[in-house]
Amino acid sequence: MNLLLRKARQVFAAPAMDTALPPYLAARRTALAEYEQLVEGNRLLRRVLAASSAVNLALGALLAFFATRPRAIPYVVVVDKTGAIAGVAQALQPGAPIPEDAVVRYQLAQFIRNARAVLNDPSAMKEQIRRAYSLARGEAGQVLNAWYRAHDPFAKARHGAVQVQIDSVLKLSPDSYEIRWTETPRDREGLAEQASQWRGVLKVVTLPPDPAEILSNPLGLYVTQIDWEEEQS
Repeated sequence: MNLLLRKARQVFAAPAMDTALPPYLAARRTALAEYEQLVEGNRLLRRVLAASSAVNLALGALLAFFATRPRAIPYVVVVDKTGAIAGVAQALQPGAPIPEDAVVRYQLAQFIRNARAVLNDPSAMKEQIRRAYSLARGEAGQVLNAWYRAHDPFAKARHGAVQVQIDSVLKLSPDSYEIRWTETPRDREGLAEQASQWRGVLKVVTLPPDPAEILSNPLGLYVTQIDWEEEQS
């Protein structure tokens, strides 16, 4: 077909010969011109259809991608007994690693339990006080010394115990956390007495982990300042 078209162009190349062409040749020339236009139009139509198909496929892929993405990021907001925000965290995906901040919160909560709880067993209480001092550095150690001088835990243990329940651990800044807890004294029979609410702000620092304390303090997290007080009802 391409060879036929080239021969037709050679025959009708000279415009001066248009008037001398027989009617059947003129008709044939017109038919060939219309055929060329039809072929060119079909070729253009195929290109447009191919481009349209590619665009539709790309849009379909994007639609499927965004349809599988979550439209809202879930967050968990924890409030304490007074209605104040006690913590904000994003829900973890199954199999996601535990963030380091969660471990820090746990370790600080355990520090408050060790420093403030009173046990009936003197040996166990001595061990928990040792663990509290192992995380205290500088001013924090002085605060613990002053607290134990004013509130001898071993003297209090002769009359009962003090249970410590952590209510919230909230991060205030990269190096400070607010902790709220409830202390419930119990007599020697185990009966609960009037509970009290406490609030404390801890300043922390992260140092290279000590190999000797790698099991008890794997993060190398230490408390440098302690500011705690009883909350008024």
